[in-house]
Amino acid sequence: MFASWYSTLRSTLLPGTLNHIYIMAILSGFTTGSARKSAGDITYTRLNGQNIAKAKIMRNPNYKPSRSQLEQRVTMGLMGKAMRVLLPAINLTCNKSTYGSRLNAYSKQYKGASQVDMFGPTSPISLACSGDVTKFTPNQFLEIAAGTSFDDLKPSVGGSAYGVLSVSGTSSAAIYKLTVADMSQVMVGDQFVVYEYSSAEANFTAHGQARTSIVTIAQEDIDAGFVTAPARVLVGKYQLAIGCIYRGSTVLTSSNWINDVLAS
Repeated sequence: MFASWYSTLRSTLLPGTLNHIYIMAILSGFTTGSARKSAGDITYTRLNGQNIAKAKIMRNPNYKPSRSQLEQRVTMGLMGKAMRVLLPAINLTCNKSTYGSRLNAYSKQYKGASQVDMFGPTSPISLACSGDVTKFTPNQFLEIAAGTSFDDLKPSVGGSAYGVLSVSGTSSAAIYKLTVADMSQVMVGDQFVVYEYSSAEANFTAHGQARTSIVTIAQEDIDAGFVTAPARVLVGKYQLAIGCIYRGSTVLTSSNWINDVLAS
């Protein structure tokens, strides 16, 4: 399926379809100051506290992307689509990169593994959308994710220690619990948070996204080796959830995703 789609794509692309690209340089010095806007072909801007100079390179009419370049663009397109679905949870559980976002940090950490597991030519996601990114929807991703091993998909990041998230009760009174094997790095005042996707249908054709109330960790939680969140009502009995403990904006530990079915 993917090979057939790829052949069609390549036959329809023409040389020179890459219109413009930019090269960027980080500037350091007093000469540029806080320059903005453009001078000739150079555009000055400021990003993450640094002065950036961008030079536009015009279209090359002789440019023809290689097979590997096209495959890489498709894979990255699929990855970008999927990561937008998980972005709220990634922002919650992943530490920022030095000069970038939490999404950048996540992508850097799991780029190679996730591209193979989640977005390879024979992956459920690629097959579901026939390799066409424009047909890929958030509901499709959640439906696939709900029936796939999240241990293999690796969408949990942030921190050197991992906890185990579990849920018990019913969809009208779901109770999340995070167990951490090594609580030595956890302090009183740290916070436990769960981010969830829940649905009344197994295919997630309609779903809710929510961050549960933040639970401040007490000494008794540390002594017990686990922390629980108050019971909450879910959109439905099908749910995906990930939990973490963080101090300020720094993630101390996060869990693998769970996809349990609770009683109605």
